[in-house]
Amino acid sequence: MEDIKLFRQSVEYNGIRSAIKRVSEQSTGPISQHYGYLPQHLTIKNPCQRGNAERGITLKQGFDAGDVIYDFLPKIEVAETNQSSESADSKDNLCAHCLKSLNISKMGVECGGCDGFVKYCCEQCMDADLAVHKIECLFMNSFDSEERNKISCVERLILRLIITLGSDDTLVRQCQDLTSHHEVYLEAKKNQDFSNLSPSHQSLFEVTEAYSLGFLRFFGCHLRGLIKLCFVVFVNSTVLQNYYDEPIGIMFDPFFSLINHSCEPNTILVWKGRRAALKALKKLQPGEELLVSYCPVFMPKSERKRQLQNSFFFDCGCCTCTLGYDLWFPGNTLTGGMEWETDTFDGRMVDGTETERTAYLSLMKGLRDVYCPEEKKGAKIMHNIATSFRQLETPEKSNLATLVYKNVQLVPRHSWPMYKIMSLMKANTTNDPVANLRFTVLTIDIENAIEQHLDYKASLGMGLYELSVCLLKVIKAKRRQEVDWNLDMLVDSALALALQAHKQLKTKFGSSLLPPLADLKNVVSDLRSLKSIDIINEATAGQQLEELSQLLQCGVNLLSFCEPLTPRDVTDFNLILESGPVSAKPINSNFSWLLQI
Repeated sequence: MEDIKLFRQSVEYNGIRSAIKRVSEQSTGPISQHYGYLPQHLTIKNPCQRGNAERGITLKQGFDAGDVIYDFLPKIEVAETNQSSESADSKDNLCAHCLKSLNISKMGVECGGCDGFVKYCCEQCMDADLAVHKIECLFMNSFDSEERNKISCVERLILRLIITLGSDDTLVRQCQDLTSHHEVYLEAKKNQDFSNLSPSHQSLFEVTEAYSLGFLRFFGCHLRGLIKLCFVVFVNSTVLQNYYDEPIGIMFDPFFSLINHSCEPNTILVWKGRRAALKALKKLQPGEELLVSYCPVFMPKSERKRQLQNSFFFDCGCCTCTLGYDLWFPGNTLTGGMEWETDTFDGRMVDGTETERTAYLSLMKGLRDVYCPEEKKGAKIMHNIATSFRQLETPEKSNLATLVYKNVQLVPRHSWPMYKIMSLMKANTTNDPVANLRFTVLTIDIENAIEQHLDYKASLGMGLYELSVCLLKVIKAKRRQEVDWNLDMLVDSALALALQAHKQLKTKFGSSLLPPLADLKNVVSDLRSLKSIDIINEATAGQQLEELSQLLQCGVNLLSFCEPLTPRDVTDFNLILESGPVSAKPINSNFSWLLQI
């Protein structure tokens, strides 16, 4: 308590209080004056607009697909502090400053002030974070240990933003003008009328009150400013990812907050440790506006609309959302699709057939039986299926596999319910290397098809990485005599896929020194320990991949994921490349292996 008293007498405390009050105000000049650090090829569109999509970021020069438009260190990053099965890293074991895994480094320094709630990989990182964490630590110590452990990642991000504002006048001015929609809360509070709000918004408002009152007790500052900052973070923060595209926390950056949404984005964030690179998904022309997706693109239209309205307070008007049907439930002619009725969990096919409608209903009812068998309302069923994960029992796996077998020829395989089932089965077959490889191939094939119209395929590299790792597990099963497939074919195929993954990820990250690429070097080393390989013949490797594709019986030719290699692509492995003609032939399948799951 004595430390808190001293803090409340400090210049830092008064600076924070002043900054929070100023945030509640709104400036009148163009916001571009607060972003003078942006590179010259970026410009703010309609800089005097506030609170709508008229404002955005446009280009002064063109960029090719895959080019880095802007590489930046986000203003504030917070790693998740709770255990999560979604990440290879335990989220309570990431350095709070550099975000490195403490499990991998086998090092760590805990902050004694908050009983190790915040950890660092070294003294240097602790010192680098000291200016913010010394105040964060005091705030955490105003709670008992049980309450402290309930502090969320979002609450910490707001807290760190509050602290940073005290010494960053530019950030104060940026937060004054960022879209927050806090006015919706203030209006409802003023009228004491929350009846027209969705359950999600009501829950969000309850969280806002809890957070803002907690900050008010500690900082004793302007309540309206605290409320606005809560909404600034709610509306403008985004997921923080590691090198493996796994969520590890959240970040906030004013520049990124200015980029508008589209369900057909032309840019994507690529994470490299703490830094983020905004990359072009296709060729961009001078004057073109930058667009990102605020939610997963490959998701039912009703759920995308729900997430955008609940989290960002707007309805998307892009072409994908205004179609008369859901693009991710297509008919076989690809000219129409299923339009779902929100309340009844039913719908009609637009430019489709009754057979297709029946197949989609069957697939979705199968998923409903897994995720929410008692739920009747269509929107809630869609939400539960889209956002949840389940550990499946053996009968459930068998039922879903049979369901896919019955419907895989009736509707396009590259549809959302097929993808959801394949992803779920992939996650639930890790103890069966061959089945896991098959479902991994099918999910990557669907992801590849979704990105088919893009010149830069952001997910392909990590997909090929997954395939390489899965195939290595099949090879280990072969050596235990659990798989009756040719070992040379498996090794050659795994090597070909590992080289393709390395090529894609090196392009993605611009470096071969990062963790996923180091993993691939270990994979290649393991493969070369099984078979002496110094020369890669592309034609031979292609034949081996096609042989494996026939054995997998997924209707996918693994060669369709591959691009021609160059000598430079194999030099990191001290290999010699022999180029040769390679072309992917159609692979047919009746998917009968699904009945063995």
